[in-house]
Formats: sequence, C-alpha cells, structure tokens
Amino acid sequence: MSNKTFMISNEITILPAALGEAQLVGELVFAMETELWGNDASKLDKATFIDTATHLIDENNGFWAFIARDEKQRPLGVVTLVETRAIYASGTLGQIMELYIVPTHRSTGVGAKLIQFCRQFGVDRGWGILEVGAPAQPQWLRTKAFYQAQGFNEIGPKLEMAL
Repeated sequence: MSNKTFMISNEITILPAALGEAQLVGELVFAMETELWGNDASKLDKATFIDTATHLIDENNGFWAFIARDEKQRPLGVVTLVETRAIYASGTLGQIMELYIVPTHRSTGVGAKLIQFCRQFGVDRGWGILEVGAPAQPQWLRTKAFYQAQGFNEIGPKLEMAL
C-alpha cells in the first residue's frame, strides 16, 4: 500500500492508518456501530473493536483503513476497504466496509472526499467495481441518498448470517 498523502484541500488529508492508529480506527468504527445499533448498542464492546482493528491493520492482507484529518491532525472520519473477487465483477472488486464521519463534520464534504479517495484507490488497484452496504431503511434514508449522490446504484439489500 502506498503511504502517500491524499490531499483533499489545504485543510483535509487522508492517510492510511498506521498500526499505532488502530485504537483510533477501532474507536471511530465503534462510534459508527453505536449509532447504528441504537438501544442495542450496549451489546457492543469497544475493546473488541480496537483489538480487531489492530489485527486487521497489522495483517496487511487486502484490508485497508484510511483516516481523514483536518489541518490540526484531528480525525474527521474513517473508511475501511477490503478487496475481494467475484465472477460478476470480472475479477477483483472493492468493498467499503465501514465509513464514519465525526458528527460535527457531517454535511461538510468529508464523506464525499472519502468516497472520491476510495474510487481512486480502487482504480489504482484495478478494481472494476466498488460496493458499499447502506444501513437499514427507512431510518437511514439520508445515508442511502448520500451514497447514491456519490454515484452508487442500488442493487438490492445485503443480508448477513453470523457464523
């Protein structure tokens, strides 16, 4: 993975998360999941998120985390990507697994810039497709509308099964 800085503007940069930043990545994703789970968030364990972020960032095996920061190096958001393969994608594709913007910086363009970054990262890696799963509707219609405004097309719901 390239460690070059992606400059959004004079105020915002996007950099790959270093292993020493795994706690921050885990905390940001924990904050995202806490919002998504609402009243059921008490079942979530922040330490598990931090441990998982540490292992995934350390593995360097098709998983990437990127942090958007302001000019004072304060975190504005995080995005995680994975690379996978599928016949329908004619080979490799990317998936945005987590995208979280700190609430005070929502609707300021940070999310759009993270998507722009992901798009370019995918082009550089030769991906034909970039996918993202939006949270459950109708509660998160604004999130779905954001992704559609960035050029994503709805292809159906995504389901999961715990193993």
